[in-house]
Amino acid sequence: MAKPSRASAPAPAAPTRGLTFRLEPSNGAYWVNLSIAQVNRRSFYASVDGVRERHLLAEWIPWLRDLCARGTLIHNGKSVHVAGFGPSATFTPVAESRALLHGRMRSARRVVKTYSITQQTCADERWFFEVAGGARAYTVRAHPEWSEPPSCDCPDATGRRSPWCKHSLAVLMSEPALRCQLLDIMLEIS
Repeated sequence: MAKPSRASAPAPAAPTRGLTFRLEPSNGAYWVNLSIAQVNRRSFYASVDGVRERHLLAEWIPWLRDLCARGTLIHNGKSVHVAGFGPSATFTPVAESRALLHGRMRSARRVVKTYSITQQTCADERWFFEVAGGARAYTVRAHPEWSEPPSCDCPDATGRRSPWCKHSLAVLMSEPALRCQLLDIMLEIS
């Protein structure tokens, strides 16, 4: 018997204290309770089934994307969807202007030449990369099957609608298995 469809709502734009979610994993495991226990100028603290985790505010959307990739995220009785990510669909790149994307690609080429890009451990189906060489090291998450956009925890990527900052583009350029995603991005520019 098919599950009844649940109403959908956009993800909250920022964490607030007392915000609660329930994660219903797609693998059929028991559901997980999540809540935001505390928020300060730089961080939010999530309680996941009673275990407290600290995350930077810049990690809010990537954190929600990671949760959505694990199953259905429920808030106030509605499933949560994160912009640019659909739980069972292939990611469709956001149309970018040619000049804007060209500038980001130039910056990404400089990152590939001068920064250190190191693949970290893989979690689930995502690949994690540390990009170091600027003000601080940033983490880029990429999915080799292109089911979600790459995400970076740098302020540039988290502050705009487009997922492509110089760090995420540099990772796509430097990793042969991910280069096909660059072609998709280039074909989508307006």
